[in-house]
Amino acid sequence: MAKTVYLNNYAGLAFGYEVDTTVVFAVYLMTPGDPNAEPPIPPEIIGVKVYPASMANIEVNQLLNVGGAGDMTVSGTGSDGGGDYFTYSPLAIPPPGASIRTPWNPSGQLLVTRDNNSVTLTYYMPAEHDLYFGTQKTADSGSITATLDGAPLGSFDLANPTTILAAVLLKAKAAPGVHTVVIQALIAPPDTFVYFHKFELLEHNAETGGEYLYLGPIGTLDDSLNNFLGDWSTVSGYGWTTTVDSSVFFYPQLDTGGQVKVRLQKTPDSAIVAVFANGQFRQNLDLYADPAAPLLEVTVLDHGAGDPAGSYEIELRHTGTKNGASSGYFLYFRSAVVVYSRTDAQALTLAADYLKQVAAIRGDGALLDAWDSSIINFDANALYSSMGLLAAYDYGIRNPESGLASQSYLDAVRNFLNWFAGMQISDPGNSFNDGAWNIGYEVNPAPPPVYRPALGPYAAQGISEIKWVDAVQCLPAFVLWWYWTLSNDAATKNDLLPKFQKAADGFLANNYDPETGFYFSSWQNKTGPTIFLYHDAIRRTSAGGALLELHNDGEEGFFTYSGSWSSYAPQGAIHSDEHYTLSSQSYVQFSLALASGDRVKWVTQTAWDAGIAEILVSTDGSNFSLSTTVDGYSQALLLQQEFLIYTAPAAGTYWFRTRHNGTINAAGNIAPGWQRLESRFTAGQTDVALGLTALWLLTREARYATLAARLIRRFPEKFWGATDGRWLISRDGPAPGAENTFWYPMGHGYTIFGQKQSRFFQPASRFSQGLQALEPYQDAEGGFLPPGYVEPEYIFSAFYCLGENQLAAPTNPTQYDLAKAYLKSGQYLLSLGGQQAGGIPFSKRYQYLYTNITGFACLALAGTLNPIAEQLQFSESRLVMPQ
Repeated sequence: MAKTVYLNNYAGLAFGYEVDTTVVFAVYLMTPGDPNAEPPIPPEIIGVKVYPASMANIEVNQLLNVGGAGDMTVSGTGSDGGGDYFTYSPLAIPPPGASIRTPWNPSGQLLVTRDNNSVTLTYYMPAEHDLYFGTQKTADSGSITATLDGAPLGSFDLANPTTILAAVLLKAKAAPGVHTVVIQALIAPPDTFVYFHKFELLEHNAETGGEYLYLGPIGTLDDSLNNFLGDWSTVSGYGWTTTVDSSVFFYPQLDTGGQVKVRLQKTPDSAIVAVFANGQFRQNLDLYADPAAPLLEVTVLDHGAGDPAGSYEIELRHTGTKNGASSGYFLYFRSAVVVYSRTDAQALTLAADYLKQVAAIRGDGALLDAWDSSIINFDANALYSSMGLLAAYDYGIRNPESGLASQSYLDAVRNFLNWFAGMQISDPGNSFNDGAWNIGYEVNPAPPPVYRPALGPYAAQGISEIKWVDAVQCLPAFVLWWYWTLSNDAATKNDLLPKFQKAADGFLANNYDPETGFYFSSWQNKTGPTIFLYHDAIRRTSAGGALLELHNDGEEGFFTYSGSWSSYAPQGAIHSDEHYTLSSQSYVQFSLALASGDRVKWVTQTAWDAGIAEILVSTDGSNFSLSTTVDGYSQALLLQQEFLIYTAPAAGTYWFRTRHNGTINAAGNIAPGWQRLESRFTAGQTDVALGLTALWLLTREARYATLAARLIRRFPEKFWGATDGRWLISRDGPAPGAENTFWYPMGHGYTIFGQKQSRFFQPASRFSQGLQALEPYQDAEGGFLPPGYVEPEYIFSAFYCLGENQLAAPTNPTQYDLAKAYLKSGQYLLSLGGQQAGGIPFSKRYQYLYTNITGFACLALAGTLNPIAEQLQFSESRLVMPQ
């Protein structure tokens, strides 16, 4: 997230206490009385005397939280035959063993301490970021010290003449990775309090091209790529603040010929705002206007005016001043806009150079899945990257003036194919092993061997190995054939062909589904019974169905996870992330303020190994009762499945727990051992068709042409969703396979690239219809946002352009141009191997530079046509499968 917030109720916080001991025993504190008085004066209970395990740091007038008694102010200290003690006046006796602590007490949304207590947070952040401590400053506030990973960050005075909420910068430009921050309160007279509200992590997400609105994809300021610091709220069309020193930061990349702008509003009640670039003051903007002016666009960086190209930090800071005629101190911020200037050929060069430089990082041919990754070819990433490099080289042949026909691109592909061939399993006589590759590999942190199989998100899911993956086994033949046609490198072709042919033959033997004529996705080895519970999001809707709130699983301040939970990144989940647990009785808890009739809906992932969830509800946050259950089983893996879990009978605050109950539907698949994933993916069938066709061209064995022709001939009828008028993502389960209608744009462009060259694909009108099905979901910038996604992903535009490239003319020229422009706008510039390069990220919000995304971008930007020009030959012989 651009801003990650850890509120003071986050379960992962560790609180420390200046006093942290236990009760040994306690007695009533009594007056001695006077039996000789007339009348006699009996002893009187006047308080409690507590004998703690340690008296360290306990002082008179100190506030202590005593277990079983509550918050007590120390009235005295002393020592007698029972040992050291302290006293307090209320008559509450704590039990032996009860805790004694200087408390962190709630004060509205804050926690407050009167002593030198501490709070510790361990967190992970994938990018450079700024670390802030959210507090309340008051006239009687003390100070804090902070350390990050044991290194001191300094002392910070929290005193302020007036009471304000504040964000204290602890560390600017903290490096990516896992960190531990420790805050220690320092309170000395006359100071009294230290307040703790939250930790804020402001991620430095690059803004590369286009408009970056004040709201993020889920409609909050915290989710925006613009980082809002201080006291901000929203009004229709803008984020606003009236608080001095409140700021909005953003991190644009200024390219050659580019500009960076901000969009603001001028009103009769607006303030004066200061603009800073990389911490240096640039200008003040007087935002007063009467009457209010239309949307104001101000250029803050301009390469043509002398600003150097590069990465910047831009800050708009509320100065606390205003025009004398203004009636208020408002700052209305709408967006940052990054204008870039880049031709298709320039963008293609940057993208191909990114792939080339990533391919060179290891030095042995291994092509990493990203420049900062240790994973190789996970789910065919490197193979799609290789296709991108070949597309760039082919563009260079067609357009010599571009300089893209670089031998270095061919070298990167050849080196990877040789490396990959060396990773193939060789086990003659074992048809389930010989010729297989794993779904991916990773750099071994403790070699030998140098590389080991990788499982990515499946590692924590009771799976020990995945192999015989459609794209991984079949695309090498296609990449080899295309490489050979461009390079005339017969030696490499002859050397690698036997291995790649064996890979495809093994796949055909192990993954062919004779009942449908298509191919299953892969095989997975489960090490033990597994029952998953997935948590994606919570939606609150009105009685009439209007969406009122959406909370993604990653909102740690909203959700509390109890038990053993992990997270992973399934493409197609809300925000492309989910939490999951395999542990019975683990639960996720949250609370909502509901109006009568409001509905609470749980968004989850259902699958053959997803179990039953119990929904528990409380009206006090302590006493929960079972409200309903949700069966997570489905024959296919289905993302973003929504279940109504509660309808509020009356207005109030309700607490919820979604709990793994340790059981699964009787049809659930939980048996250990090797299991075939019974999903026939649309894109996977195209991978197989490309591989089979390439093997026919490489070997001239008719059986490969026949198998490819059979697949392509059957494909249009079985994978077109007639109800929705678009391509399915897959067919799952027993034949003929249940239709999985989740929206996934890959099939809408990749199908055309992989199958249009064949006369066996009928009707050919499906190609344009598939692209037209995607077009209604294009936004004004050119990104595509089909149902089930939070924001456009750049690869969706690449898929669309790749498909359109195969047609004689675009289905919609305007939308085609927009899609290509959006793809280029996402190009993330960086220096690799001493060369300027530009990868394509996952999305605006998630800037992971996976090589497969850049590979598809190359195919799209190059205007690549499927290089297979020869028609498949078809035989009716049934003796075409490997025997």
